[in-house]
Amino acid sequence: MPVTSSLPAHDLLETARQTLASRFDPAFGGFGSAPKSTQPHALERLLRHYARSERAGKPDRDALHMVCHTLRRMALGGIYDQIGGGFARYSTDAQWMIPHCEKSLIDNALLIRVATDAHRATGDKFFRRIARETSEWVINDMQLDHGGFAFALAAGNAQHEGAFYLWTPDALREVLTPAEAQLAILRLGLDEKPNFHDQWYPQVHMAFSELAKRLQTPRDTVVAQWQSAKAKLLSARNTREHPERDDHMDIAANALMIEALAHAGRFLTLPDLINAAERAETAIERYAWQEPAVNDQAFMLAALIELQQTRWSSKREQWILQLAHVLSAPDAIDACLPLTDHLQPSPHGVAALALNRLGHWHHEPDFLAAAERILDTTASEVGKDPVTHCTLLNALEEVLDTPELVIIRDTPDALDAWRKVTDAGYRPHRVVVALDTDTANPHVPDQETGAWVIHDGHAQPKATTPTELTDRLNSHR
Repeated sequence: MPVTSSLPAHDLLETARQTLASRFDPAFGGFGSAPKSTQPHALERLLRHYARSERAGKPDRDALHMVCHTLRRMALGGIYDQIGGGFARYSTDAQWMIPHCEKSLIDNALLIRVATDAHRATGDKFFRRIARETSEWVINDMQLDHGGFAFALAAGNAQHEGAFYLWTPDALREVLTPAEAQLAILRLGLDEKPNFHDQWYPQVHMAFSELAKRLQTPRDTVVAQWQSAKAKLLSARNTREHPERDDHMDIAANALMIEALAHAGRFLTLPDLINAAERAETAIERYAWQEPAVNDQAFMLAALIELQQTRWSSKREQWILQLAHVLSAPDAIDACLPLTDHLQPSPHGVAALALNRLGHWHHEPDFLAAAERILDTTASEVGKDPVTHCTLLNALEEVLDTPELVIIRDTPDALDAWRKVTDAGYRPHRVVVALDTDTANPHVPDQETGAWVIHDGHAQPKATTPTELTDRLNSHR
């Protein structure tokens, strides 16, 4: 389907990439100087830029490096909770050592997605672990009794900011065996100069392979000892006074976490994460969905689309279409602020991306037109400073380059074989819908089972086996 000629061109995507490269810290990752925020919007933009370049046959490995180096340095640093998982809001220094210890639901939702997609793009199990650990921290520490998520953990307790997270070698020795304490002190850098007065924010100073060589112990044994030590340290830390938790169930923040957990659960094959996302979906509908703001509706639509790609629900489909009709009305989202990405993504970008995907999914021109309208009305501001509008750039990319739609209709026990094909690799432009056997879709014949690849409204011949589907997808790369 042709796009409006007044939309911005692909040049803005390249401008954003070059701007980020100019601000990139090659030593420690991230963009700019201290204090350093995690900037997940920029990391996602670079990942998508890499994926697009790879599809074009000219992979931009420097863009991928900026993401992976940044995420790795953050996840090895003090900004990442090495004992309990999850990221702090920002680092007060350029090396990611000293965190501002507030933990935000929004930041961690966005970083779960980035870590998941870094794993998809590289196959590196390190990023998978970070996505899993952060998700587990969210479920264990932030999920409320009714299934929704708390908004944030405060930076400190009654003692001072960060007291909950600080350690000394003696504190480790009190709860660990001598062998575990030696390992933990070396791994977390507590044998070096304190990094916060006379205490330490833990960060990874030695990898498991280095520890195995230093301790003359098999690597598998070192990993097992670390897991035992970490569990004991977490248990001991939980006896301390906890930072205050803000139990406000913010709709936008919850929607971002639902989207993140569904995404990670699907691509990392972690069904407990999907279960947690569905619990939060139910909690939002039951306890928070009273006259939601337009931006809340945009974030919820994006979350439901992600969750629907993970587990089909006819009830959820009705909610999705209701939200899409509201958001596709003229001027529906114009009053939302800000246009730029700040703590949360731009609601305009989130709405445009969701409506465009849903427009292709349901072959609904009103949704596609609404996505283009959002991008048209925001084009002037995006053009002034593309790098501060990464979410809008993601939407622009999918409007200019039509997403690849895959529709599967089969029995539940057959879906895993199809998904091994559709979910392989990092394909952010791909939308996968696994329908119930009795659910209709305008792109495919009623009642037939199989898989169809649709591009720009045109369906390829049905694939009757996963092998045939692989061939169909490879023909469009």
